[in-house]
Amino acid sequence: MPSNEQFRLRNAETGKLSPTPIIALVVVLALVVVAVGVSLSGPSSKSSSTVTPLRTMPAAANTIGGTAQDTNGDVYALVNGGKAANVQKIDFSTGKVVAIFPVSVAATSIALGGDVLAVGTSFKATGSVAFYSFAGKKLRTVPMPAPVVQITGSSDQYDFFALTKYGQVAAALDVNQRTGNVTNNVPLSGSTTSLVVDPGIQNLYTLVGGGTIQIVNLSTKAVTQHFVVSPYGSSITLSPNGGVLYELKNLVGSSNVSVISTATEAVVKVVPSPANCVGAVPSLTGPQIIDYVGTQTFGNIQIFAVPS
Repeated sequence: MPSNEQFRLRNAETGKLSPTPIIALVVVLALVVVAVGVSLSGPSSKSSSTVTPLRTMPAAANTIGGTAQDTNGDVYALVNGGKAANVQKIDFSTGKVVAIFPVSVAATSIALGGDVLAVGTSFKATGSVAFYSFAGKKLRTVPMPAPVVQITGSSDQYDFFALTKYGQVAAALDVNQRTGNVTNNVPLSGSTTSLVVDPGIQNLYTLVGGGTIQIVNLSTKAVTQHFVVSPYGSSITLSPNGGVLYELKNLVGSSNVSVISTATEAVVKVVPSPANCVGAVPSLTGPQIIDYVGTQTFGNIQIFAVPS
């Protein structure tokens, strides 16, 4: 009979959690907010595991992403229903929407850095990165040569990295929020779906189609390492100290997050994630991950404990 450790690792590789005798808590959420014509009412999503979240907060239908907390303890959900889009500022301690401001209906992703927000947009053959204050004032818009699939911040409050893709051509562009200049352009594999920069801003971790992480040096623009992860991954992010890589996986009818040590490149745990999870970001206040959930009829935010 296999040991408990062998059973846990085998489950991690298949993307399934080992059974845990905990009764699942089903939370029904209803919240009505008038905001750019987007409904905020609907049922909560089901978790892909019997492990329950630490907290669940309501969010808008058509939520497509979100951020970690800012210095004031607020998070920002990006909502895009196809006809109108907005950013909703949510008090993380109370779960209440405290401000809403409109953004381009072409918005695809949002990132937090320093005291600004960055919103990536995708048009037919081009894109842009728009920068906003926390109050929703647009600071500048930087044109991109291709649609922006993802925008991510860095440890430097002025540097954001945009993943752009047009056809099979992908690149990571280092966009300086203060100057509006693109200071680096790093070619990537055409099947890249997500990226994150390490705390030292020396390397990019990129998720490549088929389930591979490629580590790309920002100075030489060369792939220096690669290792295999789940082929079902949709996005990746790093813990604040860079020691843990989180891979969000969307399976049929469920989702979960692989917790991967960057030192050993091995999966150390798999934690639950809600079905219909559209984004998972590390909390800045503890070993937790913030999951954003969104469908056409409902949305919510769920927080789970993770290894730091």
